[in-house]
Amino acid sequence: MISTKDGLLRCPWAYSDELTLRYHDDEWGVPSHDDQHLFMMLILEGQQAGLSWHGILKKMSTMRAAYNDFNPQILAAYDSEKVAELLNDPGVIRNRLKVKAAITNAQAYGHLCDRHGSLDSYLWSFVDGEPIVGNWETQDQIPSTTPLSDTISRDLKRIGFTFVGPTIVYSYLQAVGVINDHVNACSFKDINRDSLPTSETEILPTADDTAAPSGRHDSGGEKDCESLGEVVGIEYGAHFAG
Repeated sequence: MISTKDGLLRCPWAYSDELTLRYHDDEWGVPSHDDQHLFMMLILEGQQAGLSWHGILKKMSTMRAAYNDFNPQILAAYDSEKVAELLNDPGVIRNRLKVKAAITNAQAYGHLCDRHGSLDSYLWSFVDGEPIVGNWETQDQIPSTTPLSDTISRDLKRIGFTFVGPTIVYSYLQAVGVINDHVNACSFKDINRDSLPTSETEILPTADDTAAPSGRHDSGGEKDCESLGEVVGIEYGAHFAG
């Protein structure tokens, strides 16, 4: 853990760059019950598969603009002309499978809401409305999947979602606060962000700090490639790195 001039301790992965630090401090692990935010984060986790989360953060504003703020009702009606527009937009992840997956998942979101009322009620029902709080001394101890992420992944696929492999789902659960995986010494393990001072942090990372984080999992392993395989009708038996 590293202490900065604001006196706060953070998960080591937060120090890779300014965008990542702000995301860690302000959003990661905060319980979300806003359906549009929950849907957006699910899409973004899928968009990130095989890439880095930093790349998603850099494109966040342009992606929100291009995808109509990830409004699932609007996304569900995207046509081939809109797909072509997105594939020519440098402000988004220009991968045809991922663009089409966003549309497919918006349509699946409608089916999910028909059955469960909302993504919020569906997601939080798996944990009886209470976040699972990890007990981790170091970020290396944090898993990339759990039986919970396996279960939710299978169920989302059954409903019709794609790009929802177990590792993607686990990262998603961390991001939206269903799982609180801040390491024990992190000042932000307390989900009451209002109790923390405004951070004024100089980022002076060491080589260890800039290593790929194991707390905020960047997807790209075999189980996430399953989702890619589902879209194109093949199975991937080996890992591919982003």
